[in-house]
Amino acid sequence: MDKYKFDGIYSDGYVWDVSYSYHQVKKLRRTLGDKLLYLHNTVDTFYNRYLFCPFINTYADFVLRGEFPGEFDENYMRYGLSGYNSSNTINYVCHVHYTPEFVESLIEKAARHRMKFYLNYPEYAADAILKKKYFPNMKKLYRMQD
Repeated sequence: MDKYKFDGIYSDGYVWDVSYSYHQVKKLRRTLGDKLLYLHNTVDTFYNRYLFCPFINTYADFVLRGEFPGEFDENYMRYGLSGYNSSNTINYVCHVHYTPEFVESLIEKAARHRMKFYLNYPEYAADAILKKKYFPNMKKLYRMQD
């Protein structure tokens, strides 16, 4: 990492064994020190988006979740997607497969559940919605939740 000046590691998913995943992520954190650990864990080790492992995620700086759109109920948005008060990480919603309409439908809910979005691709239609309606209004949107 020092030779190539990496600032961290991106890891896409866990394995099915919770204990193994926990020890691997813990080992990654120890190896990385203060460098970034970015985990992409849409369904975690249980292959169920409602069951996630905050004790594993806590070793990451960022967690990317929710890769596939669906009927997102209040509990999934509050705990699964936002990760708020569950693991010390910053969670982002992986909206790469979402339609622009679906992204737009989540914007006000995002603030209420402390979900966060990022930008995928400059030409991605859903990113245009985020640039127009989410990012410029974040202060106002997130003030609504307090």
